[in-house]
Amino acid sequence: MCQKNKKLGTTSEPNLTNPHNSLKTHFLQSFPQSYRRSQEIQHFKTRRIATLSTGEMMMCLLLRAVAGEPKLLLLDEPASGLDMYNRAIVLDFIKRLSNDKRAILSVTHHLEELPEELDLVAVLKHGRQLRTGAPENVLTDSVLSETFSCRVEVIKSKGRYLANAFLE
Repeated sequence: MCQKNKKLGTTSEPNLTNPHNSLKTHFLQSFPQSYRRSQEIQHFKTRRIATLSTGEMMMCLLLRAVAGEPKLLLLDEPASGLDMYNRAIVLDFIKRLSNDKRAILSVTHHLEELPEELDLVAVLKHGRQLRTGAPENVLTDSVLSETFSCRVEVIKSKGRYLANAFLE
């Protein structure tokens, strides 16, 4: 999805059939020339795919998704499987992308992965839309308790949402 004039960027997994390929030969060559020189990808260009951590691979996928300057970025669990440090790096990168007036649609099960500046939240249950609206009206104890069929307590701290689930 790195071609110019694309409207959608995604973080789909690269084809890892040969994990010994360097990222440069594997998929960084699809970046526009001006983007290939960006500082954010310079330390990846000689790395082998097999040597990347999950967090580094996610950063590569995010960089590849935005290389074509899409108007909409579709993210599916962008911080899944990351430790707290790499999650913070990925979430900070996504926050910077949202500041570029880019529409971002992110799917997650973890409230702490939501960006601080949310315009709209939709909560799904069994594939159906349960609630949609402003985060303060949707990310509530009652809505999330109904969604997850257990007691959920939502906390907002320093602009971020956190949740705890209790099986009672």
